[in-house]
Amino acid sequence: MQKKTESFPLLRDAYAIIAGIPESRFDLCLWRSGGNTANECGTIACAGGWLAMHPKFHALGLQAGEDGMPRTKGARNYGALAEVLGIDRMDAQQLFCSATFHSSLNPPNADLLSDKERWLARVRNFLAKQPTPVAQ
Repeated sequence: MQKKTESFPLLRDAYAIIAGIPESRFDLCLWRSGGNTANECGTIACAGGWLAMHPKFHALGLQAGEDGMPRTKGARNYGALAEVLGIDRMDAQQLFCSATFHSSLNPPNADLLSDKERWLARVRNFLAKQPTPVAQ
């Protein structure tokens, strides 16, 4: 597994990908609904579901199962996201959990945010809590 400091570029890439998804096609309570690919009309997914359909993350071994759940050869769900992003499974769960579950990374005003805004805030909060890497 990569060190956390080496995985942040992937998390930043994920942030940029999700920032580009229209609000109407993002739902933290669904891995994927309405299509089997990102290009199909009406596809709605959560952050993990969208990443599992993205070519960059496919190249890293992340795939979407029949149910839209992220998978790798060795893991599924939050474990697959953790494996690809090089973060702990618990961190992946806090980042990618449903809007109906409390995440320690939610901002204080999470209930006032859209699901997309909430996920983006979780990533910003996660990155802000990490120690700054020291150049060697």
